[in-house]
Amino acid sequence: MVRSVLDRAGESHPEQLAVESLERMLASGAGIGITELICHPGYRDRRLVSSYLAEREVEITTLCDPRMPAILEALGLALTRHGVLGRNEASLS
Repeated sequence: MVRSVLDRAGESHPEQLAVESLERMLASGAGIGITELICHPGYRDRRLVSSYLAEREVEITTLCDPRMPAILEALGLALTRHGVLGRNEASLS
């Protein structure tokens, strides 16, 4: 899986950033413990030079979609932030 992502580096595939795609990724890839989702949500900024400008807005739309809380709950996933991970580490083992 990692190889296929790296092989397509630099290509734009905004269809893979839709709510349904994120739900499939989380359902098949998130296991017991901590799963980190890396993304770069945001809005277009004329000062930002990036080949990822359009995708940033698609990501923010997907992550803020009103269906996401129910999807996360149905998958048994909870959002957190890095600052609390060290405190919760003992309860995950």
